Amino acid sequence: MPTTLAELTEAEFKALIADGQTMNVGRINEGLRRARIDSADLAALGIDARRDRNATHIRASDFPGLCQALATHFQQLAQGPGDRPAPQSA
Repeated sequence: MPTTLAELTEAEFKALIADGQTMNVGRINEGLRRARIDSADLAALGIDARRDRNATHIRASDFPGLCQALATHFQQLAQGPGDRPAPQSA
């Protein structure tokens, strides 16, 4: 059985979407409320995602893991500048 969305056949992937078992980026951002992410953020956080036409989807069951990955990321940012780029001067 496939373990990532990329390993699913097109028919299996479409069935997950039709059954409401995925969340697209718009729906993810609704769930996050104040935070906003895109498909590049999902990839950077190691979240399994796949595109269908103009939407990027994750498994709906992966949303709690996404929230945990974001929480960890934000905690690391709060600990100090680390390797963040310096602010640009005007």
